[in-house]
Amino acid sequence: MFFYPVIMEQTKDWIDYLSAFGPVIAAFIAIGIAVWQGKIQNRQHNLALFEKRWAFWEETKKLGYKAQTFKHIPASEMGDGSDPEKNFWTVSQEIQSLAKKSGVLFGKTFEMEINEIAKLFEQYHILLEKILEKEKYKDDYERSGRNIIKELSQDHDDRINIGMQHMKKWDDLAQHIFDKIRELEV
Repeated sequence: MFFYPVIMEQTKDWIDYLSAFGPVIAAFIAIGIAVWQGKIQNRQHNLALFEKRWAFWEETKKLGYKAQTFKHIPASEMGDGSDPEKNFWTVSQEIQSLAKKSGVLFGKTFEMEINEIAKLFEQYHILLEKILEKEKYKDDYERSGRNIIKELSQDHDDRINIGMQHMKKWDDLAQHIFDKIRELEV
């Protein structure tokens, strides 16, 4: 029993030290858990954003394909029962909807890019209507028919030019979206 009071005193010192440093140790553990939770939350946010952006990219691809197939319909084949006006407005509304979504997911620059694509699409539609109108009357008068044929040739060249610009814009947009998706660390 000679050592008993000494052991009790040393044990009491250790308990005092642990109770003094316990809150500090608990604070470090809490900070570590908070940092860990922050990283997990950031990954979950990036994953959710990735899924939304990926769905947007898929939607952009489909809409780009629709717009491309719409603009490659020859003017002479427009009278086959399909309603180009209805198709145009459907695709045009989808492009506008896509522009609004892009503003939320990617920012104003993407929204402006898609609005440029919409303007090109509208220019293309106006040119297509002009070509169709001229093709209706090209055989009516022989003399004016030659002028109309020249104008039609120029309009077809413009149609091809606008079509190429439109296609390049869609490709650039798809690449830009894919680059933004790739930036996310999931």
